[in-house]
Amino acid sequence: MLFLGSALGIAAETARENSVRLTLRECIMKALDNNLEISIQRLSPQLDAAAILQALGEFDPALVFTPNYEENKTPLDAQSAVAAGGRLATKSRTSSLATSVQGKIPFGTSYDFGMRTSDGQNTFNSFRDQYTTFWGLTLTQPLLKGFGTDQQLTTIRIAKKQKEMSDEAFALKVMDIVTRIKSAYYNLVFAIENRRVQLQALDLAAKLLEDNRKRVQIGVMAAIEATQAESGVAGREEDVILANQEVSLRTNELRSLISQNISDLRDSLLLPADSPAETPVPSSSLEEIIAQAMSDRPDYRQAKLAIEQRHLQVKYDEKQKYPQVDLKGSYGFNGIGHDFPESVSAENDRWAVGVAVRIPLPDQAAQGRLETARLQKEKALLQLKQIEQTILVDVDNALENVLSSHKRIRATRTATRAAEESLTAESTKLKTGTTTSFVLLELQKKLADARSREIRALADYNIALAQLQRAAGATLRENDIELVK
Repeated sequence: MLFLGSALGIAAETARENSVRLTLRECIMKALDNNLEISIQRLSPQLDAAAILQALGEFDPALVFTPNYEENKTPLDAQSAVAAGGRLATKSRTSSLATSVQGKIPFGTSYDFGMRTSDGQNTFNSFRDQYTTFWGLTLTQPLLKGFGTDQQLTTIRIAKKQKEMSDEAFALKVMDIVTRIKSAYYNLVFAIENRRVQLQALDLAAKLLEDNRKRVQIGVMAAIEATQAESGVAGREEDVILANQEVSLRTNELRSLISQNISDLRDSLLLPADSPAETPVPSSSLEEIIAQAMSDRPDYRQAKLAIEQRHLQVKYDEKQKYPQVDLKGSYGFNGIGHDFPESVSAENDRWAVGVAVRIPLPDQAAQGRLETARLQKEKALLQLKQIEQTILVDVDNALENVLSSHKRIRATRTATRAAEESLTAESTKLKTGTTTSFVLLELQKKLADARSREIRALADYNIALAQLQRAAGATLRENDIELVK
């Protein structure tokens, strides 16, 4: 009775705890909002979106101002001093301002439209204002390296592929967390039900101890039978302690998945509101599930996007080996006057055209970048093949696990019924003195183990179904989860 009181004390202590009943759906929703791994992974697509914005910024126009002021005193030699009227030096003051709009269009053309004006005051013009102004347009067009939208937009296209890859990685992380939540949830269900089974086994052993002591007192049973029953109670109490420990571990596992701060739920007992069900085995064939996985798994789509990204890089680096040949041209107008408006003229035009050529010899940097890009593309192709093999193995193993777990449910139920019948029969024999407490305790232990295995089999079956959904890439769809990109 002392041991029985201890068990009841454990149960009473548990009942006093603040309990929070959560359905599996509620746990998944809490995780989508609070899980730290999801919160961290959610930042990757946002970072990549910022990288796209950064790449687009290459084509933003810029308004450029360059004000400058300069004073200069130049000494003169003897001959120049005579020509300058005996002055030993000349002085000048120059104020200048260059302002323009500069930028580049996706075809590769750089433009600079603006105005440059300067006010030169010096000894020879008696330091009167003398404005010189040029305004016009200057264009630079790459003809080989850097020519066309394929070259100019590669950085943006690669950044967009990276954003798509991050979206797939985020979907994969959500799938993983949902699968882990289901596993933790059903493991907690098992732990709580197993504790109940162990408490029932302790009650049976305690009842046997009480009955044996009464029989010993009236002289119809040997004292050794009471001793054996007492030993059995001690063993069952140990099982209850271990079962309580398992409940604590499984509770913490679930807490860590659904909360950013595990201490928020530390004083609460999480009670699963849903029980694992024996749903029908999926009717899809192995080939159908594999085909679905090849279409829906985020890691497979991510691997294909990586190949596309590497292909863009290879095409870009191939053209980066071309010589740099730029066609340059400008057209504008010169003007001069004693004030700024007078110097702005549209009469004296000025134009120029030319070519700038740069040929690295032998351009090892470009060759190295191209070789690196090709090797990375080859690596991405191999990684895709590796993921295909992983999918085949994952789906095959997951489906086999589902089928085996479903068979275990029926087998363990049969074992439980047999253990119950054996215990009932042996209990009758003990009353007639044709068996021993040791045998009865062993049968009680076998019944508790059989019930525990039955609960474990049902939990494992539901976990196996979740893992099959993960292997097939169907976790989000089957759980009605839609990710907003």
